[in-house]
Amino acid sequence: MKSVAHETDVERELTLATVHQKTVVEQISVLVHQAIVAVQKKEPLWLVEKYQTVSLQQHQVAFTRKLAATLGSAKTYNTLKAQMEHFLHQILIPVFFTSSSYQLLLNQIEALMVQSVNSTHQAVQHSTNTSPPPQSKDISANNHSLKEAIAILLLDAENLPLDSKVEAFLAEQCTYPIRVKVAFANWKSMGNKDADFHKRGYQMIHVPARKNSADMEMTAYGSSIFSQYPNAKEVLVCATDQDFNHLRNRLQVHGLTVYSVHRRGEKITLTNIQTGLSTAYYPKAETLSLKTLMSWSKTLIKEETQQTNSSWIKVSRLSQLFHQRNQLTISQALTAHYPDGKKVKDFLLDYPEEFVVHQPPGQTEPFVSLFIAPSTVPQTDQEAVLGTSTSTNKTLDKLNSAKDLETLLLQLLKQLKPAKSAGGYIPVTLLGAEFNKQYKKSINAVIKEDLKLTGTFIKFLQSVSAFEVKQNQKNWLIALK
Repeated sequence: MKSVAHETDVERELTLATVHQKTVVEQISVLVHQAIVAVQKKEPLWLVEKYQTVSLQQHQVAFTRKLAATLGSAKTYNTLKAQMEHFLHQILIPVFFTSSSYQLLLNQIEALMVQSVNSTHQAVQHSTNTSPPPQSKDISANNHSLKEAIAILLLDAENLPLDSKVEAFLAEQCTYPIRVKVAFANWKSMGNKDADFHKRGYQMIHVPARKNSADMEMTAYGSSIFSQYPNAKEVLVCATDQDFNHLRNRLQVHGLTVYSVHRRGEKITLTNIQTGLSTAYYPKAETLSLKTLMSWSKTLIKEETQQTNSSWIKVSRLSQLFHQRNQLTISQALTAHYPDGKKVKDFLLDYPEEFVVHQPPGQTEPFVSLFIAPSTVPQTDQEAVLGTSTSTNKTLDKLNSAKDLETLLLQLLKQLKPAKSAGGYIPVTLLGAEFNKQYKKSINAVIKEDLKLTGTFIKFLQSVSAFEVKQNQKNWLIALK
């Protein structure tokens, strides 16, 4: 294990840890026992023959006591490691010492000993009861920044370039601010991109032009993060290769929260390695406003209905057409505006003046159509959707009571002739639009201002015995009883 900084610290300070040394050795003995038990379960042939049939799980007390006695005299990390390996060679065959299981064990032991050294430092400083020397404001500020918990971003700039928008998304997902950003690449082949990364505050590390050189350099750098930045709490490993699994595991062992960041097409995925929880981000969605989404949807519905000679298309078909044009789905585009998610159907229902959404009884998929005043619908479509409607400009001179309004709306609904394919229902918004078209006044204004009635248009319709009113998702529908 190559961690010079930590080995030096441990060698220098372990002699001070007389209070903690016995406890640390006991903890290390437990870690070693747990590692061997795990090997016996997964790779039993890695144990020497006489231990392959012995249940090491049942001999924890005897095992840890014997190993602790062996390690108790060690005064440096290297001595402790040599004594431990000599002990383990009696139980395990050489292949174990080249495995990731052994490397993980060494990482855990190193982290434990460094923690012990830090605790010793604090104990010694407390016992001396001396005040720190006076410092200038600049030095004090620097010490404060060192204590601040931070996040670190490691980037394979050749294979996963990140722009400022993606970087801002990653920063939002972190608990701590990203204070250190390091980009690895063969910068000679990156054109003038180094200027952009420098402007955005990246440390840029040049790697030679050979296969996996960036991977190896990032792994080497990342493996020492916990010593270079003891205040680091989170690390984002931004790369496309799986070769960084060892680095991610090593950082986790040292108590860091590790995120894996990768790209597939237009999708950026941030995954918490420990919890497995992922968050997706679609950079292109940032450029699509809700107004643009609505406009795109109207255009695609119009094109599809003209091609199929039908007024209705499935919402899933609309999403498919949108994806073909924009390389992302409507749902993905909506994530930029609704982080908690929003269904395409609900998005369409938010615009009743533009779309009519209908889900026929017994069918799982909703349909959508453009909201068009009945008189402007082509004859072939009227027969398929609502039937024929003729409208002429009329006046409201004889409208003096709620009964008069009821009679007028009844006549309008009969004119609209809801089609049987729609279950005899039409959207209430369509009835209101036809009223406005014929009488040049909104139905709500008539109810509130002319007739001085209380309640909404929907409440009025529900009070009329000749009407059947129901709500389908966010869309109110009406039919004759």
